[in-house]
Amino acid sequence: MTAFARALQRSRKEHGWSQENLARKLEISQATVSFWESGVEYPSFKHLAALVALVPEVLPYAHQEELELIRRLLRAEKLAFGGGCSCQGCNCS
Repeated sequence: MTAFARALQRSRKEHGWSQENLARKLEISQATVSFWESGVEYPSFKHLAALVALVPEVLPYAHQEELELIRRLLRAEKLAFGGGCSCQGCNCS
């Protein structure tokens, strides 16, 4: 099992979600979550982004390529929104 798979499983359980609960939230199958948690498969970037929105604590365990892409997207968002993010009422900088 990979570090990402362990982190995902731990985080899901800490949230009190079954694999089925998480799958419904992500609009995927329970089998897909099972494959991620066993290390058989790794989420696509689209699914990784949705997953990180639900369980941000797994982000440090993502593959390096995805982390760099997320960093680049965050920098672009800050440029587009005058130094902050696009969240309503957010005060991040």
